[in-house]
Amino acid sequence: MKTALHQTEIQDQDWKTQGKLTYKSLAGDRLTLTYQKNGGIGDAVVNGEKRILEKWPVLDSPYVQQPLYSGQLEVKVPSQPAWRLRGTLMGPIWESGQ
Repeated sequence: MKTALHQTEIQDQDWKTQGKLTYKSLAGDRLTLTYQKNGGIGDAVVNGEKRILEKWPVLDSPYVQQPLYSGQLEVKVPSQPAWRLRGTLMGPIWESGQ
């Protein structure tokens, strides 16, 4: 693991001045994210190709989903009822499926 971690690379020298982080993965992919001040979505570049993050979900897996701006987190565990956490103006609401 130590050898593999030495093959990755994190560049953070522009973090304080530009809000920019770059990461090179074990697979050789280069990910760059530049945070926007006063904004929740940054500018992303993957292997030199700009990505539009505004339509990407916060979380999206077979077990956990949270669409962007939905205010709802859903967790699905095999053989268990799904449960949801919804953010509302009055506070969080927990819901469990049947």
